[in-house]
Amino acid sequence: METDREAVSIEVPGSRHQSAEVTSTTQPWLTLERDDDAWRRFENGAAPQWPFVGLVQLWVDAIDTSAYPNGRQAVWRLRYWDLRQADAVGTEVPLRGFSPVCPGRIALVSSGPDGIEIGEAGSLGKVSYLVPWGETARRIDKPSEALVAEVHLRPSNVAAALSGDVLSLESGGSSTTHVIRQPRRLDGHRWSVQARHDGDLFVVTVHPAHLGCYSGVTWLSLASTGEVLVCGANTWATKFIAPTDQRIGELVLPDSNSFGTVLDCAPKLDVAYLPLAVKTRSSR
Repeated sequence: METDREAVSIEVPGSRHQSAEVTSTTQPWLTLERDDDAWRRFENGAAPQWPFVGLVQLWVDAIDTSAYPNGRQAVWRLRYWDLRQADAVGTEVPLRGFSPVCPGRIALVSSGPDGIEIGEAGSLGKVSYLVPWGETARRIDKPSEALVAEVHLRPSNVAAALSGDVLSLESGGSSTTHVIRQPRRLDGHRWSVQARHDGDLFVVTVHPAHLGCYSGVTWLSLASTGEVLVCGANTWATKFIAPTDQRIGELVLPDSNSFGTVLDCAPKLDVAYLPLAVKTRSSR
């Protein structure tokens, strides 16, 4: 999918140093503006503090190194984009030693104030990491029941169904359909889908049903307008995280013409290029 340089400006109540409790009673003010400096960079460090409002994504880089026989090593990290922060710097938490066998079995779950669990669950691989808020990742011996359930169920909180290559979404009395592959097939179990609306972004991920260990494709759209911001190849482990007492506005579903097919999307979903400019204002 082609994207231009127009960015969505999210004005979030409170400064980055103010208590985030205001998010339970105040909604972000969303506007559109052009911002060529909106792209974010990520720096290694500990996870942000709780309460957190923003996007978390599993990210992998291939690092050149002579210490490995093939000269390259996959390095996995958790990326955090905190929408309460106005600067263009996010946090990356390394997952040292993480080497998944089957990326299609990876999952991410939020344990609220306890942190994020990320890992692989299934017969091919059973490894998990807990990343408490404000801390670094630590490996745990056994994936939690919540992570295992996420792998098996991929729960949606927005009605989503796939028939062949046609994705149907429904929310608040409105519905849309999206052809995610051309030429389209109208029947058969071709894809698996998860659709989540947990805050300012709507996250839709599809995976090819016959390639269980492959990555899929994720679309991110602005929940308040339905505008598709970016899409690309991605694992299931991308979530919008917010405190459970934060009010969530009504969801506007993406327009069928703006969604595009899986081949229209980037070869890798890099949230560093998500066209969101974050601004803050004092609550009133």
